[in-house]
Amino acid sequence: MLIIPIVAAYSESGITVTVEIPKSAPEVFAAAKKRVDSGMSESGIAFTVVDIDEDNYLIEVEGTETEWEAKFVVIPVSKDVSQIIATGTDDDRSHEESEQLVLQGVKNLCDDLGVRYKVITND
Repeated sequence: MLIIPIVAAYSESGITVTVEIPKSAPEVFAAAKKRVDSGMSESGIAFTVVDIDEDNYLIEVEGTETEWEAKFVVIPVSKDVSQIIATGTDDDRSHEESEQLVLQGVKNLCDDLGVRYKVITND
């Protein structure tokens, strides 16, 4: 059984999450777009989609009720492998809230795609 590491790095201004998964970029991006269609995270945090760039596999969202933003990009590594890079800036939020907004989103996406993972952080 293959378990993929999700690397979450926290800084003073937010979080960066990276993972390389055995799925094609179009498949990963389609699943991500489906996730953001609702405008609400599973934890109840409302957001607005700022941009969906299909050509560059990029999604940008921002908080509806609080000030935060997140970017999600899928990079094709090969035909059947993609790297996901997700960043979130959150000057007024704690690491736990960042985790809900960005890391949890990547974890949910991996779940949707049937990818098993283990989270590694710099905390």
